[in-house]
Amino acid sequence: MTDALTGPISPGEREWFPAEDWDADSYIYDGKREAWLALMIAARPGTGALSRLMKEIWASGRTVIVPCPLYQMRSILEAKGFLPVDKDPCLIFARGP
Repeated sequence: MTDALTGPISPGEREWFPAEDWDADSYIYDGKREAWLALMIAARPGTGALSRLMKEIWASGRTVIVPCPLYQMRSILEAKGFLPVDKDPCLIFARGP
């Protein structure tokens, strides 16, 4: 599943990962086929930052991977059509474009 990843990438280091949408502690690992949303803390929760980010990643033809989603993130991912790809206690959710 995994390709060569670059990272961690902080908010503002990519046009599609704007600093104004994300807390400075957020980070992503980026690859040619996948983007791993490792730690995501929205600057203004509930304003669509995660949806915008995912749409940008999918528009580039890459799969969004979310390792070990916590609490409400699991239900958000399931509502967006993500599926677990592993039966490990630390579920990894993925969805392609």
